[in-house]
Amino acid sequence: MSNDVVDLDELMDEKFLESLDDNADCEILEKPIWVIDDDSHTTYKSWQAILTLKEEKESRIKSYGKVANAKTSSSLFKISKSDVSKKVNVSAQSIFRTSKFSPLVLCFFDNINDTLLDIYKKEQIKQKKRQINTGIRSKKKIILVKSHQDIEKELNQLKAKTTKEVLDLAINKMPLDFRLKLGL
Repeated sequence: MSNDVVDLDELMDEKFLESLDDNADCEILEKPIWVIDDDSHTTYKSWQAILTLKEEKESRIKSYGKVANAKTSSSLFKISKSDVSKKVNVSAQSIFRTSKFSPLVLCFFDNINDTLLDIYKKEQIKQKKRQINTGIRSKKKIILVKSHQDIEKELNQLKAKTTKEVLDLAINKMPLDFRLKLGL
């Protein structure tokens, strides 16, 4: 019976946790039901095109490195239907509107664009945090002068305090005959 006992700490090692992450990635890359196994079929081609475009957009988002403004193109983080149709060599109308599988492809396409938008927003938050002004330059002159005066005042008080303590210590350690001569 004691041999059957499993230590939970052994199960929760790094290899186990990494294997969980690997499974999560595999689930995303599994073929949806609407994709036909034939490599030359439009559903398969469009599915592959959307996945490759997603990878390209993710790498572009991560390498952008700037805070976005009004002039930033949405093509940075959004896959367009025309991009997919160019990769597949079939019209966007045929893929996303007129075929039997069109609603399913469109739903998948929208989900991918939503995930790309989430990634883009997270990356923009990181970029904005990097650009927050810190240090002296971000403060106004009046505030800097006031803080400098306060620090200077505190320093002078500490100097006076330490000087008094040093003198008191010196007097206490002084021999008795010297103290009597000084009148202390």
